[in-house]
Amino acid sequence: AERIPELKDFYQAMVALAEDQALLSDPPAGFNALIANFHFTSTEKHQLKRLLERWSAVNTEDISKEWLDKGTGGAKRGADILTALEVALAKSILQA
Repeated sequence: AERIPELKDFYQAMVALAEDQALLSDPPAGFNALIANFHFTSTEKHQLKRLLERWSAVNTEDISKEWLDKGTGGAKRGADILTALEVALAKSILQA
């Protein structure tokens, strides 16, 4: 029981390392442009990467900044961008 804080610290370090490692692989199209234009936390960057990978599997076109501005109402938060991408991805899957 007295070593639980050490285990929690170790676990958090491993989660951060796994997130960093996942971001080291080649990013999907649009990833670098999005993180340059919008604020994403580390976790949101990981989620963004996975969403863009799913997007490219369903759609032939890349996400454009104009589309994001229209689809998110000009939001700057990463969470808003992720929500807009999830909605757009769901619509794309239903249309396919």
